[in-house]
Amino acid sequence: MVEKKMAGVLLLLAMGLFSGCGNGKEAAEGETTEIFGSWTISPAGILRVDEYNYLQFYSRESDSKVYLCNQAGCSHRDKSCSAYVENLLTAFYYDDDLYLIQSDNTHTRIQRANRYGENRQLLGEAEIFPLVFSMQIYEGKLYFIGDKWDFEQDKSSQGLYAFDLKSGEIENFPNVDTGYLISNVSNFLLTERYLYTQYTACDIDVNDYLDFNTGELQGIEWDSIVYTPLLYRTDRQTGETELLLEEAGAELTLLEAEGESFVLRLGDSILRYEGKELADTLYTYSGDAAYWQVKPFSTGYLVSDLPRTSQFRILEDFKETESFADPDGKVTSYYGAAGDALYFNGSIGNRGVLYSMEQKDFETGNYEFHLLEMN
Repeated sequence: MVEKKMAGVLLLLAMGLFSGCGNGKEAAEGETTEIFGSWTISPAGILRVDEYNYLQFYSRESDSKVYLCNQAGCSHRDKSCSAYVENLLTAFYYDDDLYLIQSDNTHTRIQRANRYGENRQLLGEAEIFPLVFSMQIYEGKLYFIGDKWDFEQDKSSQGLYAFDLKSGEIENFPNVDTGYLISNVSNFLLTERYLYTQYTACDIDVNDYLDFNTGELQGIEWDSIVYTPLLYRTDRQTGETELLLEEAGAELTLLEAEGESFVLRLGDSILRYEGKELADTLYTYSGDAAYWQVKPFSTGYLVSDLPRTSQFRILEDFKETESFADPDGKVTSYYGAAGDALYFNGSIGNRGVLYSMEQKDFETGNYEFHLLEMN
């Protein structure tokens, strides 16, 4: 089966379902989170933290939210409330346990609790800041890109880590020596046999030229800095690593892989490679947007024209079949699919919001966006 996902973006894990206006006791079993990032989304709804650090679950079916609290009569405005979490970076369910990842930007704690947020247990901690958009669960481990600060050199570096969700052990995958002055892991994808790792590399350390007071470069220009994406593949059985691709100045996103075949977006094209050899150009972007992104849904991909054009193109077998747009211009990009709905980022004034679209409407060409009232 093809592993089709935006590397480090989609996360499959067990998720709790909450409904009504009561407390977390109304949870049902069997939910699975399918999108992980700014919004943590399962087929039934969204896990989020409010402005006072209390964890909530929004039910898409009932269009309502409840606090993740098991205390009758709780006002959800006291730190004794089981929904209260300080410095929460993200939260998710796996194997019927609730995991809370807390961070103050340099120090991160991972706690495990029951599905209602009670009986919390410190499972592990490290001097790493996890990048939420990158998280994946694979074979009982949470894989993520982590930002680690070197206090002696006063700079940070990004690498790949795995956190065992049972034992609490944290594994660091040594970065590949790319030969560049600066190189950081920026993307990854796991399959049964291979680990694909993408690096962003540069021979100039911007920090050496940056005025931190003004944000301006001294002595060089921004357009003189060239970033190079590199794609590596590691055999998980032998540990051998090989360089697959190196493209200076290009936009690269790994989309899917099966065996030694993989598909990626490179510049304005989506390409399929067999081993290290280019096998086919599957799609070429023909829009006039300044930037575009591509993410999967159940049977294909959606291309978002960016920034803020609210234009979307449907790819089936990497062929454009149709396009649609938000007539009000408030929907800005495609976020991902979960259960029987697609989700879209949006903006109302200065507030970031989320819209949903029913899968059945999408399939019949009724492209109606529904604003999710979660605030």
